[in-house]
Amino acid sequence: MTWLKNAGKCKRTLWVEGENRGRNGEEQALVEPAGALARLVVSTVKIPIHGPDAQQASRHPIDRFGFQATLERLVRDNERFAQRGVVRWEYLG
Repeated sequence: MTWLKNAGKCKRTLWVEGENRGRNGEEQALVEPAGALARLVVSTVKIPIHGPDAQQASRHPIDRFGFQATLERLVRDNERFAQRGVVRWEYLG
């Protein structure tokens, strides 16, 4: 992923399931810092995808991001809302 706006601390990140693990076996992402000065010191760092830095930067961890994960979350949440009676579906087309 590459941030085009509002990069915060991270300009780009790369995560492939099972490819990068820390000492404790936790999944890690390769991160390119957003600031030019920071990139002069270090070009990339590895951070745990469920660690405090990742949690602070996003509502969802990188392993729950993407089209499939978003659709699964949408279906799960809508089923829960339908059981509570707070959503109504109507076919309009």
